[in-house]
Amino acid sequence: VHKKIIKNRKFDHRIRYAFWVIFLILSFTSGYLVFETINVVGILSRAITYGWSLALIWVVVVLAFEVFFSRRAWCTYICPIGTTYGMIGKVSALRVEWNDNCDHCMVCHDVCFENQVLEITKAKYDKQREEEGITHEYITGADCTLCGRCIDVCHEDALNFDFRLKSLV
Repeated sequence: VHKKIIKNRKFDHRIRYAFWVIFLILSFTSGYLVFETINVVGILSRAITYGWSLALIWVVVVLAFEVFFSRRAWCTYICPIGTTYGMIGKVSALRVEWNDNCDHCMVCHDVCFENQVLEITKAKYDKQREEEGITHEYITGADCTLCGRCIDVCHEDALNFDFRLKSLV
């Protein structure tokens, strides 16, 4: 059923910045947080608080898109909140560190919502890392939500949280 009905199409991740700029410009020019008119979470919150409305049709459309067209498309490609968090995350004090204990079992990829951020864990980069003497790297993708699921499933302790400011503390 999953392979026949549910699709997981991928799009260029740069499209999220186009949506981010569009929402930003519309908000500045209108003086209203335009995104909130189509924000699924906001619509559901208002429906619970104030009662049902036609806006719930939009929620069903987005849900159907997520199920039948592209998993997590709303969060990954459209939502400006996720894009903003991603930009902030690039300078976050907390980050995921990868080390060469990795046996490339790829279990971390299976559990990650945004597995493209774990690209550095692939074996194809081992030769380059060996030549450059690299024994650890940081997951720097803006899509990493720092949920820690990859760390929880790593049986080699190759993924861990690192606190950038520990030298100051």
